[in-house]
Amino acid sequence: PDEVQDRMEAFGYGSGDAVQLQQHFHYAQMQDFDPFDTPAGGAQLHKLVAYFRADLVVLDTMTTLLEGPEQYSDTYRAFDRYVSIPLKKDHVAVVRIDHQGKAPDKGARGSSAKGGFIDISWHLTEPKPSQILLTCDKSRLSTFHKGDKAGFYRTTDGPLTNVYKDQTVITQGVKDVIVLLEQAGILPDEPISKAAKAIGKRRDVVGKAQNERRRQLRQPDVPPLGSLQAALDMRPNLD
Repeated sequence: PDEVQDRMEAFGYGSGDAVQLQQHFHYAQMQDFDPFDTPAGGAQLHKLVAYFRADLVVLDTMTTLLEGPEQYSDTYRAFDRYVSIPLKKDHVAVVRIDHQGKAPDKGARGSSAKGGFIDISWHLTEPKPSQILLTCDKSRLSTFHKGDKAGFYRTTDGPLTNVYKDQTVITQGVKDVIVLLEQAGILPDEPISKAAKAIGKRRDVVGKAQNERRRQLRQPDVPPLGSLQAALDMRPNLD
């Protein structure tokens, strides 16, 4: 589609990159599939993923992919049964893009079962033009927690790029707890309950301290999230 080509060109890709993109980027439209809350639709998607040996599937948007009413929990249970669970068993990551409901604090519109199977959910807002803020509103992962934020600013000087801007704010109380944890020999990956008991501090403060220590461990090895250079550094060698 023209809009996909326009976006790729904005990211700095050209005709010389076509062969490499065709190896690693595959685009399909919904009219090629049955709804994904049906056995046929799930099987069709799974077959396509297996054919291309995909590691990541991006679904945009949920409301266009299903035939069941979005306010019914059975619609999303069926989607998870035919799509989410089989792909997770095959170690394929899935990004689901959805629309916000009328009340932003209540998350995506439709049944609450929509988010029942996901591991992490990010709410995207645009506080100012060319600024993007991601706020974690659900996480089952140890690396991210509800309330975590990731900010970006968009640059168009050259290829379109979303550059990561650190949103972390560390209070003095958390800094003090980090010192105590290090003095006690508590490792960053120790359970929060165990760490809190060892130094005699509240679990919520210890949790923030442990999260910050884990973030600091990740930071040297992870390129700025959202930047074009990060994507280039992390993509497979195409030569």
